[in-house]
Amino acid sequence: MKFTPGPIVSTLSGKQGGVVASRNGSGSYFRRLAIPVTVTSDAAVAAKAAFANASQHWRTLTDAQQAAWKSFARENPVTDALGQQVTLSGIAICTSLNSRLSQMSIAHIDVPPVTAPPVALATASLTPDIGAGDFDFDYTVSAVPASTQYWVWFAVVNSAGISYVRNLYRRASQIAAAAASPYDPEAEIALRFGTLQVGQVIHFKAAAVSEVSGQISSFIFGKGTVVSTV
Repeated sequence: MKFTPGPIVSTLSGKQGGVVASRNGSGSYFRRLAIPVTVTSDAAVAAKAAFANASQHWRTLTDAQQAAWKSFARENPVTDALGQQVTLSGIAICTSLNSRLSQMSIAHIDVPPVTAPPVALATASLTPDIGAGDFDFDYTVSAVPASTQYWVWFAVVNSAGISYVRNLYRRASQIAAAAASPYDPEAEIALRFGTLQVGQVIHFKAAAVSEVSGQISSFIFGKGTVVSTV
C-alpha cells in the first residue's frame, strides 16, 4: 500500500490484507478487496500474455545485459499512481518495454534504449457522433510519426458528473505509423464498451509508443459527449 504523508495520511493507493485504499471524485476511501473470478476480455488476455512473454525474456539475457537494464532503471525513474517518482527494478522496466513491443508484434530488445521516449501528442480531441456525422479522434501532429504508434485508452460513463475515471480506462486503439488525422475509433470503442448511447461521455488518454524501444510518451487527456446527427 502506498500513501502520501499528511497530518495523518492524506492520499493512499494499493492494498493491505483485505483492505484496498482508493480514490474517487470525493476523495480517498477504503473498500474491501474483491478478487475477480476470471478474465473475460480478449484484450486483457492478450495483454497478460504479452507481459508474461516479456517477463520470460529476462531469463535469456546475459549478466551484462541485465546489468545494463538495472542501470537504465536507476537513471529513468517512472511516475507511480500517486504522481511520485519511483525507480523500477531492471526486470520490471525491461518487461514493461518489451511487453509493449510484444503487443505491437515486434521482437523483444535485449539491451535498453539509448534514445529518448517518443514525443507526446501536441493536441487531441474527440467528436463522437454515432449518427450521420463523423466519429473522429483528431490529433497533431497530423500524421503519426515514423516508427511510432499512438495508443488511446477510453472510458465510457453515463453521466457528465462522473469525472474520476482512472480505473475505467481500457485501451481500444493502436493507431499505426503514418496514419493521418482524424482517426475513427467508433467500432473499437463499441467492441470494448458495447453500443454507445447519446449523452454518454467518452473520456480518453493517448500517448505515443515507440516501435523501436517500447518507450511511451507522457499522456494527453480529453473527452467528448456522444451525439447523433440525423
